[in-house]
Amino acid sequence: MTVELKFVGATLADVLAQAASAATASAGAASGGSVASASGGAAPSAALVVMTLLTGVGLTAAQVAQYWPTNPADAPPSPEGAFCKALAGQIGGAPYLVDQHGNVITFAKDGTGKLIPVTNQWGSGYEGEYNGNLSGATAGSTAYNQFTVSQGEIWLTFNGGFTGIGEVRGTLGGIREQAIPPFWTSSPSADGGATTSKSPAMPVAPTPSAIAPGSSGKTILFGLGQTYTTISAALAAAADGDTVKFAGVAASASAVFAESFTIDKAIVLDGAGVLTGGGTAKPSFAGGAVLDGASLVDYSGYAQGKGGIVLGGDCVVQGFEIRNFGLKEAQAGLTSGIRNSGPGNFTIRHCYVHDCQDGLGSGGFAAAWTLSDLWVERCGIGNGLTHDAYLGSGVVTHSAARVTMIIGPKVADTNTGTGFAEGGIAFKSRANTLSFTGPCYLHAADAACLNLDDGVTQDVLIGTGVVFHKDATDANHLAISLAPAGSPLNGNANLTLEAGVTLDLLCPAPEIVNGSLGTIYVEPGVVNSGGGTISVTGPCSYKGALVTFLPAGTL
Repeated sequence: MTVELKFVGATLADVLAQAASAATASAGAASGGSVASASGGAAPSAALVVMTLLTGVGLTAAQVAQYWPTNPADAPPSPEGAFCKALAGQIGGAPYLVDQHGNVITFAKDGTGKLIPVTNQWGSGYEGEYNGNLSGATAGSTAYNQFTVSQGEIWLTFNGGFTGIGEVRGTLGGIREQAIPPFWTSSPSADGGATTSKSPAMPVAPTPSAIAPGSSGKTILFGLGQTYTTISAALAAAADGDTVKFAGVAASASAVFAESFTIDKAIVLDGAGVLTGGGTAKPSFAGGAVLDGASLVDYSGYAQGKGGIVLGGDCVVQGFEIRNFGLKEAQAGLTSGIRNSGPGNFTIRHCYVHDCQDGLGSGGFAAAWTLSDLWVERCGIGNGLTHDAYLGSGVVTHSAARVTMIIGPKVADTNTGTGFAEGGIAFKSRANTLSFTGPCYLHAADAACLNLDDGVTQDVLIGTGVVFHKDATDANHLAISLAPAGSPLNGNANLTLEAGVTLDLLCPAPEIVNGSLGTIYVEPGVVNSGGGTISVTGPCSYKGALVTFLPAGTL
């Protein structure tokens, strides 16, 4: 059975009384044979009704009373999955919600009868800014706004005049659109007691294609003198399991392809080039096909408006030089050398990607990326919001080995086909899981070498042979950033620097920042080769003690 409680201006006692009354009525009806539960058994108890109405998680009536005292100022953080909804002029669910920072939010009626969000953090500035979009839930309307607790933060789902999912965050009440993350598998104890791990369950990785890329044994050749002279034509002739391979004249004009295309089959696309020295400061790329986007001047020339190679399903891309994909956008448009347009298992290896808006871009779909023998440089074209590599939310796993990412200082109008300076982060990820195995080399002049933003919810391992580099003249001195400060949506995710990691930070006052609820662990054997101390903000553990700086030398 489904029970929904609606109330306006009710006290918590009223809420519990209504829940108990609903349960009693249901139980009586069930015993008389006229009402049955959804499972065909006995009707739910009062505690179960309260659970259904207020939280969606298993709480007794006593626990509900602990989580929602009469005075919200006395309330602990609300449990995972708790919600407060405005629908058809009524309020349903919990009387209010409290996030892990102590901020309270609920709904109340304004002078016109509209339900508006009320909070002790954002106040009238928040209400006024979004009043027209978010507060139109009046009697008879099907519009709704719902606040939900996930990973200790409050999220807003709305469909009245403005459709989407947003995270309510920040001291000024900003709302940004982002998918709600998985609920933590446990919630803070209402009575202040100990809490078990807050890590959410791992998202399910995309199911591999029934036909593995390259498994058919069939190879389709493209290039000068072949049946197919363009990559697009060869792809059109391919089937799942095939290999599409460049067989033209390397290092010639005929090896350059001004194309953009989607790979929507389980294939291996092989440009026949070879990368050596991946994971070092100076890799080299020889031979192979070149994919050049310099002549594609607007979205109409880009596959799905997304980039050079768009990945639509399981595939392997190898042996290509990919360059000049990036439109003249001041903001982060995520037009990329390689970008996915859906879920899948993607392997990128032996490729040289450069002078693109984003080198690699993930469009936020559940995806598994494996990177190896990869060189990305001079990407991040835009205003600092684009990067050598950006793996967005929804990515479930990522591993990187023998990867070099170098993003230099901003110099205006130096990149063919874009008209914007380069900048941004060498490697930015919101992937749920992430691991680096060396050799791997990350250098960014105007931003962090590695930025693990909201969405990284599992422990991260930076393995032996990974090098973080800053030049002496780099404007930005941040090597690693784990979660933005003040918005710990990474849960308890930790980051470990394994023995053999090198912090080659030659700039003055180098730093590492941890804004998450987890800890950065520095193992003995990590090398600080920059010659100076590295300041650390946020929880960082070295030899069992929390530290605020890392000394020079081998730790």
